[in-house]
Amino acid sequence: ERRESESEREFSVLCLSDPPGQKEVSFEVTSPDQGRYIGGDMMEDKEEDDTPSTRSLVIFGRDVSQIPCFRSSFLYGISGGIAGGFATFLLTSRTRLSSHVGMATFCLTTLSYWSHCRYNWSKTRHEYALLQRGMQEHAMYEGTDLEREVLKRGADA
Repeated sequence: ERRESESEREFSVLCLSDPPGQKEVSFEVTSPDQGRYIGGDMMEDKEEDDTPSTRSLVIFGRDVSQIPCFRSSFLYGISGGIAGGFATFLLTSRTRLSSHVGMATFCLTTLSYWSHCRYNWSKTRHEYALLQRGMQEHAMYEGTDLEREVLKRGADA
């Protein structure tokens, strides 16, 4: 239990910025003569630990934050589309052409970066699977005659 004095009060505020949870945030205000921190953080997370937020965008039943390369592909695509459309507008002053060029640039940039990123992601995932399998086999054969034969063949080569 905590005692409240005139110089120290606790307030409870209902945050309306998060409608699903409508969490209650409490903070304390203390007097500056006590040398303590004044105020509190009204924008604190729902949980104190460093777990990700429960808010997510779900498209066709999939959480897009869990899809590898999704965020970076769309960020590059959006910025490329804006830059392409804006550059075309500055050069030609034709709005319809610049919007078409911007959209085409967005699509091409997004798809090409998505393909490149997913190829590298798949290749890396395959290499990790091979490495994990090799480490499991090494752990299984460690200290046996088969390990000695493999080491001897490696030294001979």
